[in-house]
Amino acid sequence: PTELYVLYEENAAFFKDLQFEIEPFGANQLKIRSVPYEFSDISYQEFMSTCLSNIKSGSQTEIWQEKMDQFKMMSCKAAIKAGKRMTPPEVQQLLQDLKASPLNFTCPHGRPLYIKFEKSDLEKLFLRR
Repeated sequence: PTELYVLYEENAAFFKDLQFEIEPFGANQLKIRSVPYEFSDISYQEFMSTCLSNIKSGSQTEIWQEKMDQFKMMSCKAAIKAGKRMTPPEVQQLLQDLKASPLNFTCPHGRPLYIKFEKSDLEKLFLRR
């Protein structure tokens, strides 16, 4: 096996933690079955090569953190800002997208996207009880 293939085998858990589904595919080859959405627009061959090189040099977590920081920034810039007027179809689509999102509890910075109020909480706010 090549050096990079051996490095992958020794560090397969790292890629699994990143939510990559990878399996051996012939001699010195890997088959990537699925990747997390955040990585869907990259060259997998280049990504794997870079990751394995970084693992070899002892800096494998830099790639994950760098990519996540990049996506957090993109999400923040694309976010709907306070005061933006939206049409009913836009609001409906936003709610559908939120419901379909697997990580729909906080923004990339960790702030809650929604808060649940019980009826008694609302009554307290309006001095009803």
